[in-house]
Amino acid sequence: MRNLKFNTPLIAATIFLLSSQSLFASAFQLDEEQKRATFGADFRYRIISEHDRKLSSDDANGERLWQRFRLRAWTSLQLTKATEFNLRIAAEPRYYDYPDVPADDGWVRDEFLFDDLNIALRDPLDIPVTAIIGRQQIHLADNWLVGEGTPLDGTRTAYFDALRTTWDIVDWRTSIDVMYIDNRKDSSAYLSPINDYNFDMSEQDERGGIIWASHEVLECRFIDTYFIYKKDHNPSYKDDGTKIGVDGEIYTVGLRGHGNATDALSFNAEIAPQFGHKNGTSLSAFAVNAWAQQLVSSEKKGSIRLGYEFLSGDSNIDRHYDKLWGREGIWSDLYTGGIDGFDGRELDSSNLHRPHIIGAVNLLKSVRAKGEYSLLFADKEVDLPDASKVDNGSMFRGHHVKASVEHKFNKHLKHYVTLQAMLPGNYYSDSRQETATWFRYGVELKF
Repeated sequence: MRNLKFNTPLIAATIFLLSSQSLFASAFQLDEEQKRATFGADFRYRIISEHDRKLSSDDANGERLWQRFRLRAWTSLQLTKATEFNLRIAAEPRYYDYPDVPADDGWVRDEFLFDDLNIALRDPLDIPVTAIIGRQQIHLADNWLVGEGTPLDGTRTAYFDALRTTWDIVDWRTSIDVMYIDNRKDSSAYLSPINDYNFDMSEQDERGGIIWASHEVLECRFIDTYFIYKKDHNPSYKDDGTKIGVDGEIYTVGLRGHGNATDALSFNAEIAPQFGHKNGTSLSAFAVNAWAQQLVSSEKKGSIRLGYEFLSGDSNIDRHYDKLWGREGIWSDLYTGGIDGFDGRELDSSNLHRPHIIGAVNLLKSVRAKGEYSLLFADKEVDLPDASKVDNGSMFRGHHVKASVEHKFNKHLKHYVTLQAMLPGNYYSDSRQETATWFRYGVELKF
């Protein structure tokens, strides 16, 4: 076990927040019955099978069978009426049945990480503001651009090392979030994991700020406006000197309308132009995320969603749209992080047009089924040094299908199966025309 390492500014700010309680003791005073501590834990097991995952039966590691065992435990301590301390630790060792991995007996990432470690101030002195400093979860909108702070870590963690303040202006029916983020690629930069596996959470260090305002214009109908600044620096390199990280500064502005048009119809419409520079190249990109969802059966909670996602591309992959802190498999675990890397950075899934349809229904009270179909097109032809994977003669990437069934036994226990498949189009070369499949079975227990 290695010694814990701490970041001086982060710890100093945390100590300041704790010590500031004495300055406002009368305002923060808790009655005995208000003092409380909550504890919780959960366990998640998943087994995943992948076949021709890079659209070729000849690809190295194209077949994989692996298991994940995630255990998390957390506590929340109410220190004063306005002050709360939150801690969560997480571990998710993985076991690879095949292919072989360079680790003892096939096990990797057998470490414990601090997934949450923060101090929260809520409505101090009756001021309508919440401030959270430290390691925390941040999910904005539907995680499209902000929701994943550790993209290389899969779903084990998604934390941000950040300061977040949320102001609720009730008279204006408006909330304003202001955030500062300082994420390091090295998982031990701020707090070393226990039994540190030396795993990088991203390809570079990432620093930035977010201003996000949400205004309720009509009942259950909202307009969001936001500005996101992200600075990528200290990129990683392969052993042969190839750069895999990013240097650059990116500015993104966004406008989003969302809510309920009727009791049965909900909607989301979002645009987010982006500019700046990446790896010495100027960036000017654009993105759209829009959908409408109709409830078709209130008894079985059936719904149909029609949607369209666009992430602009360019002949130069450094000018593709940058997904910022939204680089995760929101709609696909098969395409995102694998196939999308053929003509861009993995986990961005940019240079993409994606019209899609989603249907969901309760088969039984405790059993829910969901299906999704996406048509995938490239936005632009891409200049690549290796043309063995992409054939620019067509813009049609292919068909992507996804189906899942979830069974909830009770509020503590559920299990599920998910199947995804990618049927490649002519955008990919003749050597990448195999159907890729991805299967997962999972069980989750929450204490």
